[in-house]
Amino acid sequence: MVRRIYYIFIQNHYLLCFNVKANVILAYYTVNMKIIPLIVTQFLLLNFINTFAQTNLQTGRLHDFNENWLYSNDSTVLGQETSLEDRAWRSIDLPHDISIEDLAIQNAQNIGPFFKGVKRGGDVGYVKGGVAWYRKHFTLTNERAGKEVILHFDGVQSESEVFVNGVLVNENRNGYTPFNITITDHLNDPGKDNLISVKVRNREMSSRWFTGFGIYRDVKISFLDPLHIPNWGVFITTPSVSDKKATVKVSLETVNAYALQKNAEIEVAIEDPEGNAVDLKRSKIQIDPGETRVQDLEFTIRKPKRWGIENPNLYTANITLINNGNKTGFYEERFGIRSIKFSAEEGFLLNEKSVLMKGACLHHDNGILGASAFKAAEYRRVRIMKENGFNAIRTSHNPPSEYFLDACDELGMLVIDEINDCWEIKKRENDYHMHFSDNWEKDLENMIKRDRNHPSIIMWSYGNEVRERGMERGYEIGKFLGAKIRSIDSTRALTMGVNGFGGKSKFNWERDLPPTFDLLDVAGYNYRPNKYESDHENYPDRVIYCSESFPLNAFEYWKKVEDLPYVIGDFVWTGMDYIGESGIGISTYNEIRLKHPQPWPWFNANCGDIDLVGNKKPQSYYRDVLWGESEVEILVHEPIPIGRKEEVGKWGWPNEEPSWTWPGYEGRSMEVNIYSNASRVSLYLNDELIGKKEIDLDAGITASFEVPYAPGELKAVCVNETSSKTVEKIVRTANERRTLSLRIENRELKADKSAIVFVSVSEMDDSKLIAPNSNLPLEIDVSGEGELIAAGSGNPLIEGSLQDRFMRLFHGKGLIVVRSTGKAGEIRIKVSSENGLASEVAIEAF
Repeated sequence: MVRRIYYIFIQNHYLLCFNVKANVILAYYTVNMKIIPLIVTQFLLLNFINTFAQTNLQTGRLHDFNENWLYSNDSTVLGQETSLEDRAWRSIDLPHDISIEDLAIQNAQNIGPFFKGVKRGGDVGYVKGGVAWYRKHFTLTNERAGKEVILHFDGVQSESEVFVNGVLVNENRNGYTPFNITITDHLNDPGKDNLISVKVRNREMSSRWFTGFGIYRDVKISFLDPLHIPNWGVFITTPSVSDKKATVKVSLETVNAYALQKNAEIEVAIEDPEGNAVDLKRSKIQIDPGETRVQDLEFTIRKPKRWGIENPNLYTANITLINNGNKTGFYEERFGIRSIKFSAEEGFLLNEKSVLMKGACLHHDNGILGASAFKAAEYRRVRIMKENGFNAIRTSHNPPSEYFLDACDELGMLVIDEINDCWEIKKRENDYHMHFSDNWEKDLENMIKRDRNHPSIIMWSYGNEVRERGMERGYEIGKFLGAKIRSIDSTRALTMGVNGFGGKSKFNWERDLPPTFDLLDVAGYNYRPNKYESDHENYPDRVIYCSESFPLNAFEYWKKVEDLPYVIGDFVWTGMDYIGESGIGISTYNEIRLKHPQPWPWFNANCGDIDLVGNKKPQSYYRDVLWGESEVEILVHEPIPIGRKEEVGKWGWPNEEPSWTWPGYEGRSMEVNIYSNASRVSLYLNDELIGKKEIDLDAGITASFEVPYAPGELKAVCVNETSSKTVEKIVRTANERRTLSLRIENRELKADKSAIVFVSVSEMDDSKLIAPNSNLPLEIDVSGEGELIAAGSGNPLIEGSLQDRFMRLFHGKGLIVVRSTGKAGEIRIKVSSENGLASEVAIEAF
């Protein structure tokens, strides 16, 4: 059985090698288009491939450039100067987020990375900005002489200037957008030192949420022949898709940086998701010096394996450029074969099937890792969303990392890719409005070109709650933003998130917003379910989705998605907790005003279905039932202080837990909520019936009981009258015989400095029940070929460092993140507490 096909170029010949399970490999060697079968041993072939790959690494595309940077937070230095002595600078590996590093001085004002004096600190989670420098030295090898050298930054937060050997070569003003820089003309001869310097600035009051600070995403470098396909120079679309066949169109840009005209050949080989060759085409091209030529090739794929939510099949296009019989470069691009359609009559169709979008808005940060976009961390976030029932993500309000989109492709997650939060009118003093006019076109083009081959992306969003909505100028901006997007990619829908107007505003939803919506293929409504039916009467062709919704109103929002075909999804604010917009999800019994954001020591939003380190929160259990992921859940409200009343913020949820462990409250009446899609529920405490209730499924999925607390077992028995099916759910009291549990989430760890491992920490009783009332302080020891880079919990209040070896559990849970040293070997993680609990795990880096 064929397992994998390799295309290996040897001068003007190709060796097509089919890898099979046996030690013998069937190969076809093409000479002047004549196919000659060969038998090659696996050892000889692999030896040849390894030799070939090592040679290719001397040049080639997208080499890791993350290691061995030098860093200084001294804003007074001129970091671009080649004569600057930098041996005392700190050595770091990317990605790197300055903002979550502990401040040098620790006192009542400075706790870990948090500084109480940050202006509008609640916006950004009380972390500081400033100016910092990165430097990296490297030399060109002789093999790289004459190559086009290109740097690829996936994101630098927030404003950046890049220098090569002291010369300014690039300025970027959007911390979320990727950019490429050709630096060939600024480099020294092979063997001589070259210096890359990056100045980063993160201004105070530059954002409504935490941004991170520094080179927080990947940097790569390419060494390409002057005749080459540029990064993002391949665009793959599927104009026609059916079960029988699909048309795949591959559009290629080719750049000729030579001083002479070139005659070249392009070869494109398509592989299916299992690595089998399915089609191969060649095309000749003549290209003048300094010219960029676009070439289109069309393929027919029989019985295509479509990309979808349940089966995210990915094809690969392997592209080779040949100049005068010599290979000048490879380009590999993954893509999905799928069709999308939006209409008011049928809703959203993916591969001709209706899909209701169970959506989450997500900011870009990775919790206790800050903004650092490690591949494993980005994959983890998408995996957690998928495991908790979500099938769609809105990247709010900025382009994500490429790793994040790769994960969405691989796991089957729909994506609305969004460019920014403001246009010309500011939301904060130093936000992107300062740079919009001069940078929007470059930033938007970079986002679309980088992201357009990701099958997960179904919509492009060019804004969120912009202040210009309803204005004539806003209509003009939306028009040219949409035209720019469509000039690069017209295969997806255009959208934006649109909110209403405050009570004192001179603007009006019904009068002023229709022109805004007229520019969109799909209309994003932020918090406006009450407008769906009336707007549909006036604009029957409008396709609507809830681009932001309140967690507490999940039933109302989702009921409309189910009942109204022109409403295609609901995106809750938010899927996961994030740093900044501190405490907007607060629920309190105190005299605290429910203002937005909350003051110190709140540092995270606390509004997510999932907490800052990846654990489920109460609203996630509710949503499980709402979406049919679970048949019944039991949530118990914590005791409310006598004489107080609970107040829940707009983005909050009542203080309840899936727990029946409430020591000290014996005999106290507890509110117990049963969430179920069943018609009737009976509740038992220690096998004694507490009561029975009917659930009006048109009004909600909740039955509430008052239960005097007594340790033991609380059981809900739910009956669905339609199916006569009975389901049970039990919560039990955790006993006092406690242990610490460590669980390694990702068992495979490469010996690579970019590789990280997540270790969840829990305090449990001896029957493996979480101790939900535990806030146990812990000490962490990491030894071997790993280093601790983050430790913390889902607590929304500032407790201390996010990076030192001390942490405290929250509701019995926490998280540890360890980074590989880059060397193979064992990594041991040990956790201990003052009360004698301890646990230890190990993982092998290979």
